[in-house]
Amino acid sequence: GIDNKLGFAVQLTTVRFVGTFLAEPTDVPSDAVAYVATQLGIRDLACLANYAARPATAWEHAAEIRRIYGYRDFTDPAESFRLVRWLYTRAWLSSEQPSVLFDLATARMVERQVLLPGVSILARLVARIRERANARLYRKLARMSSAEQREQLKELLVVPAGARRSPLDQLRRGRPSQPRQDWSRRCDDSVTSVNSALASWTWPTYPRVSSNCWHGAPAPRPDPPGA
Repeated sequence: GIDNKLGFAVQLTTVRFVGTFLAEPTDVPSDAVAYVATQLGIRDLACLANYAARPATAWEHAAEIRRIYGYRDFTDPAESFRLVRWLYTRAWLSSEQPSVLFDLATARMVERQVLLPGVSILARLVARIRERANARLYRKLARMSSAEQREQLKELLVVPAGARRSPLDQLRRGRPSQPRQDWSRRCDDSVTSVNSALASWTWPTYPRVSSNCWHGAPAPRPDPPGA
């Protein structure tokens, strides 16, 4: 009947634009239902209530849509492997925030007709992959630094007696004041040494390291008008 016809079309439209099937197939904006009904030449929009009253029919239609249009589950081994590899590559080559990776992964799955998982599942996957990429980066940095540089960096984490912040925290808060000039020079020396070693790195790694080095640094002051 027309209720099945409209319900099937609404489910197909939903999965195409939202990337997944809804728990309540008819829980879509009325304007969207009206647009789909117009395309089908259906005037009685109230018939969709009959479709909602038969969950088994909606389930069968969802399975049929998967089969006909080639939609795959997020847990499909091949697609899951491709997604993890794609996310890891982006996490390794760039410093994109988790929210950006989440949105990019969502758009990719919609484009590739992979049904979206729950929000928390995808968020945990993004976080886990970023942790793996960061751990790899930290291991590389640790191996390329000298023992002297490691000791200097450790000293930046120690809060001096009578102080409230560590030298590293002080350096991150802006232009060093006079008492901090010595720490600033020592930090600059370490950064200069590390930068000389970065020149031998392959190009995919260096941009990621450069981006991480600037994380937390104060923003440059804008040029005055007319400069």
